[in-house]
Amino acid sequence: MTGVQTCALPICFPVTISLKYCGLHDKEVTQQYEGRILSQYDRNGYMSVRFGINGKKYVELVSRLVLMAFDRMPADHEFACHNDSNPTNNRIENLRWDNQTGNMKDRTDRGLYKRGQDHHAAKVPVDLVDALQSGKITPAEAAKQTGFRYGHLWRIAKGQCWKQRFAKNATLETL
Repeated sequence: MTGVQTCALPICFPVTISLKYCGLHDKEVTQQYEGRILSQYDRNGYMSVRFGINGKKYVELVSRLVLMAFDRMPADHEFACHNDSNPTNNRIENLRWDNQTGNMKDRTDRGLYKRGQDHHAAKVPVDLVDALQSGKITPAEAAKQTGFRYGHLWRIAKGQCWKQRFAKNATLETL
Protein backbone atom coordinates (compact mmCIF):
# COMPACT_ATOMS: atom_id res chain seq x y z
CA MET A 1 0.00 0.00 0.00
CA THR A 2 1.47 3.33 -0.99
CA GLY A 3 0.41 6.81 -0.07
CA VAL A 4 -1.74 7.56 2.93
CA GLN A 5 -5.15 6.12 3.70
CA THR A 6 -7.30 7.73 6.36
CA CYS A 7 -10.36 6.43 8.11
CA ALA A 8 -12.71 8.00 10.62
CA LEU A 9 -12.80 5.78 13.67
CA PRO A 10 -15.66 5.89 16.16
CA ILE A 11 -14.46 4.31 19.41
CA CYS A 12 -17.62 4.56 21.51
CA PHE A 13 -16.68 8.15 22.34
CA PRO A 14 -18.54 11.35 21.47
CA VAL A 15 -15.60 12.42 19.30
CA THR A 16 -14.13 10.71 16.24
CA ILE A 17 -10.44 9.86 16.19
CA SER A 18 -8.73 9.91 12.84
CA LEU A 19 -6.10 7.25 12.08
CA LYS A 20 -3.46 7.51 9.40
CA TYR A 21 -2.05 4.29 8.02
CA CYS A 22 1.20 5.05 6.19
CA GLY A 23 2.47 2.71 3.49
CA LEU A 24 5.92 4.12 4.07
CA HIS A 25 8.53 3.27 6.71
CA ASP A 26 7.61 -0.43 7.00
CA LYS A 27 3.93 0.45 7.25
CA GLU A 28 4.29 2.26 10.55
CA VAL A 29 1.04 3.15 12.24
CA THR A 30 0.51 6.62 13.68
CA GLN A 31 -2.56 8.14 15.26
CA GLN A 32 -3.60 11.74 14.77
CA TYR A 33 -5.82 13.47 17.29
CA GLU A 34 -6.77 17.14 17.13
CA GLY A 35 -4.06 17.82 14.57
CA ARG A 36 -1.19 16.18 16.43
CA ILE A 37 0.38 12.77 16.10
CA LEU A 38 0.18 10.66 19.25
CA SER A 39 3.30 8.87 20.43
CA GLN A 40 3.20 5.13 20.70
CA TYR A 41 4.73 3.54 23.76
CA ASP A 42 5.42 -0.01 24.86
CA ARG A 43 2.87 -1.21 27.43
CA ASN A 44 3.71 -4.76 28.53
CA GLY A 45 5.07 -5.55 25.07
CA TYR A 46 2.09 -4.10 23.16
CA MET A 47 2.13 -0.69 21.48
CA SER A 48 -0.40 1.74 22.97
CA VAL A 49 -1.41 5.39 22.72
CA ARG A 50 -2.84 7.81 25.28
CA PHE A 51 -5.35 10.52 24.51
CA GLY A 52 -8.02 12.54 26.23
CA ILE A 53 -11.58 13.41 25.24
CA ASN A 54 -13.60 15.99 27.18
CA GLY A 55 -11.21 15.80 30.12
CA LYS A 56 -11.31 12.00 30.37
CA LYS A 57 -8.09 10.06 29.65
CA TYR A 58 -7.99 6.89 27.56
CA VAL A 59 -5.34 4.30 26.70
CA GLU A 60 -5.87 2.09 23.63
CA LEU A 61 -3.83 -0.65 22.02
CA VAL A 62 -2.64 0.32 18.55
CA SER A 63 -3.57 -3.12 17.21
CA ARG A 64 -7.21 -2.61 18.24
CA LEU A 65 -7.30 0.86 16.71
CA VAL A 66 -5.91 -0.39 13.40
CA LEU A 67 -8.44 -3.23 13.20
CA MET A 68 -11.33 -0.92 14.14
CA ALA A 69 -10.27 1.54 11.45
CA PHE A 70 -9.49 -0.81 8.58
CA ASP A 71 -11.42 -4.02 9.28
CA ARG A 72 -14.48 -3.64 11.51
CA MET A 73 -15.56 -2.96 15.06
CA PRO A 74 -15.03 -5.95 17.39
CA ALA A 75 -17.87 -8.26 18.36
CA ASP A 76 -18.31 -9.12 22.02
CA HIS A 77 -15.33 -10.91 23.54
CA GLU A 78 -13.06 -10.41 20.51
CA PHE A 79 -9.38 -9.56 20.84
CA ALA A 80 -6.91 -8.06 18.37
CA CYS A 81 -4.57 -10.97 17.55
CA HIS A 82 -1.19 -10.84 15.82
CA ASN A 83 -0.69 -13.53 13.17
CA ASP A 84 3.09 -13.64 13.68
CA SER A 85 2.95 -13.42 17.51
CA ASN A 86 4.94 -10.17 17.41
CA PRO A 87 2.94 -7.69 19.51
CA THR A 88 4.75 -4.68 18.02
CA ASN A 89 3.91 -5.63 14.41
CA ASN A 90 0.66 -3.70 13.94
CA ARG A 91 0.37 -3.88 10.15
CA ILE A 92 -3.20 -4.59 9.07
CA GLU A 93 -2.04 -7.73 7.19
CA ASN A 94 -0.73 -9.11 10.48
CA LEU A 95 -3.86 -8.47 12.55
CA ARG A 96 -7.19 -10.24 12.95
CA TRP A 97 -10.09 -10.37 15.40
CA ASP A 98 -10.35 -13.61 17.38
CA ASN A 99 -11.70 -14.86 20.69
CA GLN A 100 -9.63 -15.83 23.75
CA THR A 101 -9.62 -19.52 22.76
CA GLY A 102 -8.18 -18.74 19.32
CA ASN A 103 -5.59 -16.43 20.84
CA MET A 104 -4.46 -19.11 23.33
CA LYS A 105 -4.40 -21.73 20.55
CA ASP A 106 -1.93 -19.51 18.67
CA ARG A 107 0.35 -19.43 21.72
CA THR A 108 0.15 -23.20 22.13
CA ASP A 109 0.71 -23.90 18.42
CA ARG A 110 3.78 -21.66 18.32
CA GLY A 111 5.26 -23.13 21.50
CA LEU A 112 4.90 -19.85 23.41
CA TYR A 113 2.70 -21.34 26.11
CA LYS A 114 4.99 -23.13 28.53
CA ARG A 115 3.72 -26.28 30.19
CA GLY A 116 5.01 -28.83 32.66
CA GLN A 117 8.67 -28.53 33.58
CA ASP A 118 9.12 -25.65 31.09
CA HIS A 119 6.60 -23.47 32.95
CA HIS A 120 8.19 -20.86 35.22
CA ALA A 121 6.06 -21.92 38.18
CA ALA A 122 6.59 -25.70 37.88
CA LYS A 123 7.41 -27.21 41.25
CA VAL A 124 6.68 -30.92 40.89
CA PRO A 125 9.88 -32.77 39.88
CA VAL A 126 9.78 -34.68 36.60
CA ASP A 127 10.70 -37.97 38.26
CA LEU A 128 7.64 -37.65 40.56
CA VAL A 129 5.45 -36.91 37.53
CA ASP A 130 6.77 -40.02 35.79
CA ALA A 131 6.20 -42.14 38.93
CA LEU A 132 2.61 -40.86 39.28
CA GLN A 133 1.75 -41.37 35.63
CA SER A 134 3.25 -44.88 35.52
CA GLY A 135 1.41 -45.90 38.72
CA LYS A 136 4.57 -46.53 40.76
CA ILE A 137 3.24 -44.22 43.47
CA THR A 138 -0.29 -43.09 44.33
CA PRO A 139 -1.24 -39.42 44.61
CA ALA A 140 -2.01 -39.92 48.33
CA GLU A 141 1.45 -41.40 49.00
CA ALA A 142 3.13 -38.64 47.00
CA ALA A 143 1.18 -35.96 48.87
CA LYS A 144 2.30 -37.36 52.24
CA GLN A 145 5.94 -37.61 51.13
CA THR A 146 6.28 -34.28 49.34
CA GLY A 147 3.67 -31.92 50.77
CA PHE A 148 2.16 -31.17 47.36
CA ARG A 149 -1.62 -30.93 47.21
CA TYR A 150 -3.37 -34.27 46.66
CA GLY A 151 -5.74 -32.81 44.03
CA HIS A 152 -2.88 -31.56 41.89
CA LEU A 153 -1.02 -34.86 42.13
CA TRP A 154 -4.23 -36.74 41.26
CA ARG A 155 -4.66 -34.59 38.11
CA ILE A 156 -1.05 -35.34 37.14
CA ALA A 157 -1.65 -39.09 37.64
CA LYS A 158 -4.81 -38.98 35.49
CA GLY A 159 -3.06 -37.02 32.72
CA GLN A 160 -5.08 -33.83 33.22
CA CYS A 161 -1.89 -31.90 34.07
CA TRP A 162 1.49 -32.42 32.46
CA LYS A 163 -0.31 -33.83 29.39
CA GLN A 164 2.82 -33.76 27.21
CA ARG A 165 4.63 -35.91 29.79
CA PHE A 166 1.61 -38.23 30.10
CA ALA A 167 1.64 -38.86 26.33
CA LYS A 168 5.39 -39.56 26.42
CA ASN A 169 5.02 -42.01 29.33
CA ALA A 170 2.12 -43.80 27.59
CA THR A 171 4.24 -44.17 24.43
CA LEU A 172 7.17 -45.59 26.39
CA GLU A 173 4.94 -48.16 28.11
CA THR A 174 3.66 -49.50 24.76
CA LEU A 175 7.18 -50.10 23.40
